[in-house]
Amino acid sequence: MKTTKSRLLLPALSCAAVLLWLGCDNGGKFVNSAPSDLEITVSKCYVVTGGTVKLTGGATDEDGDSLTYYWKATRGSFIPTSAIGDTLTWRASSEAGTVTITLTVSDGITESSTTRAITVCAQFPTLISTSRAIENKGYPYILTNITPLRIASGVTLTIEPGVTIIIDSATGGFEIYGHLIARGTSALGIKMQGNSCTSLSGLWAGLYLIEGNSQATIENLDLSMSTDGIQVSDGAAATIRSCKLYDNTNMAISVLNEGSVVSIRSCEIWDNGAGIYVRNAVTAIKTSSIKYSSGNGVEVDFSSDTELPAVTIDSCTIGDNGGSGIVLSERAAPEIHYCAIFSNGEGESAYGIKLDAYAATDTVRAENNFWGYASMTEEEISALIYDKADNPTYLHAYVSFTPWLRASPVSLAPPRRKM
Repeated sequence: MKTTKSRLLLPALSCAAVLLWLGCDNGGKFVNSAPSDLEITVSKCYVVTGGTVKLTGGATDEDGDSLTYYWKATRGSFIPTSAIGDTLTWRASSEAGTVTITLTVSDGITESSTTRAITVCAQFPTLISTSRAIENKGYPYILTNITPLRIASGVTLTIEPGVTIIIDSATGGFEIYGHLIARGTSALGIKMQGNSCTSLSGLWAGLYLIEGNSQATIENLDLSMSTDGIQVSDGAAATIRSCKLYDNTNMAISVLNEGSVVSIRSCEIWDNGAGIYVRNAVTAIKTSSIKYSSGNGVEVDFSSDTELPAVTIDSCTIGDNGGSGIVLSERAAPEIHYCAIFSNGEGESAYGIKLDAYAATDTVRAENNFWGYASMTEEEISALIYDKADNPTYLHAYVSFTPWLRASPVSLAPPRRKM
C-alpha cells in the first residue's frame, strides 16, 4: 500500500512544481501574458496583380515565450504555402482591390492578431502608341516601367476623374511629347504618387512636358513623392489648376526655356524641395499657396530683358519656406501684387523678395502686398527685401513695395497637413 500511495503523490508534486515555476497569481491560477506590440512590415503597400510582397511580422512576449506567426489573407497565396513564419512572401491574385492581411501570433497558450491592408493595382499600360483614355474602374493603376512612359507627338492620353496612378520605379514617370488631359474634379481628383506607405520623396522621376508640340490640361491632380514634380520645357504649354503638389524632392513645378507657356492657378504647393522655378518662360501664378519648401518658394531667372512682364505672381500666399519667398536672378522682372509674403527663412540670408546675381536696372514691381502683420512699418518691410539698398556694388535695381497692404488679400491657408 505504501508503494501505491507514493506513486499517486508523485504526479501531484510534479504538477505543483511546474505551476510554481511558471508563476501563479494570488488566487493560485496560472498567469500568461498574450503576445503584444504586433506589427506587420510590408515591402510595398501597392502591388500589381500577380505581384509579390515581402511580409515581416513582429511581436513581443513579456513571459519570454517562443512565438509562432500565422498568416491569412482575404485573397492571394503565401510562400511557403503553410503561411507560418515571421517572414514570408504573399502573392497577389489577378483581382485588383484592397486585400486584408491578418497576422496571428501565438505563444502556445494565447493568441493576438493584427491586420494590414495592401492595395492590388491594375497594370497601367506599358506602351501608348495611339490616343486612349485611362478609365476610373474603382481601383488604382500601377506603372511599372523603369524609364518614363513616352506619349508620342500626336497622341493624346486622357486620365479620367478619380484615377490613381502608382509609379513603381524611382526612374519611372511620364514624358509627354503629345497631349495630356488629366482633368479631375473636386469630388473625384486624380492622383500620381510613388509606391510608399508614408510620405517620402524621390520615389519616381516626375511628369515631363517636352518640346513645342507638348500640351497638358491638368486639374484637381494630387502629385507627390517624385523627384521633379511637373516640368514644362522647350516650348511646351500647360494649364495647371486646383492641383496639390507635395513631398517632391526638387521643384514642384519648373517652367523652362523660351516658348514655354504655363498658367498655374489655385494650387497648393507645399512641403517640396522648392516651390516654382521659371527660366526664360511665360508663366502666370495666381491664387496659389506656396509654403513649407525646404528651399525658396518661387525662383525666376531671365537671361534677357522682356518688354512686358513674362511672369506674374498675383494673389498668392508665399510663406513659411526654408529659403526666401521669391528669388529673382539676372534680368527677371515679374510683377508681384496682392500676395501675402511672410515668415520665409531664418537668418540674414533669407528674405521675402531677394535679388540674387541680378543684372537688370529697372525697378521690380511689388506693390500692394501683405508682409506679415498689420502694423509693419516701411523700415520693417524694407528689411524683408534684398535689393540695391542692401548691396549697391553688385545690384542696380530696387524693389518697389509701396503702397503695401495692412491685411492679407488672400486666405493664409490652414496649418500644415498632418502626415
